[in-house]
Amino acid sequence: MRKIIGRVGLLAILISIVLIPAHARAQYVPLPPTPGLTGPQLREAIDQRFNGTVQISPNAPNVTITTATLTSGTLTLTLPTHGHSLQNLTIAGTGTILIPAGNWLGQSLALNICQDSTGGFLATVQGAASPTITLRGSFPTWTLTPNLCDICGLIYTTASTWVITGCKQNL
Repeated sequence: MRKIIGRVGLLAILISIVLIPAHARAQYVPLPPTPGLTGPQLREAIDQRFNGTVQISPNAPNVTITTATLTSGTLTLTLPTHGHSLQNLTIAGTGTILIPAGNWLGQSLALNICQDSTGGFLATVQGAASPTITLRGSFPTWTLTPNLCDICGLIYTTASTWVITGCKQNL
């Protein structure tokens, strides 16, 4: 049974490769080598490489890169009307980051949360209150180490829910 399923799966992959035209497939755009870059330096290298907008593929929406600093109180993210979002956030004080409703189902959001050069600041990330936004899954305990970053991916799945798809810490 496994051999049949394996062969059917492989056949489906081969058919999709042949039937999907090259211009419609996502294209991999490599970053230049960045040995030893972490936190804000890595963010700067990404910003310079993509100059604020990343084209995922010829038929896909753009990714908007936004940079903001949380000094205290509340920081509400602004998401693009069309396309996906990479939010580069520097934590320079204790506060709350609010995630608003997405603009369309399937919209993705990457949160790149970095401590400033002092470090030690606590940030709470939660869904906005109006309309009520639910976050499914769990964020990690954010790093408190100066100049290090944590990045998490989210997908907007219903009219009021973001699902946390994964996180990588201490970058």
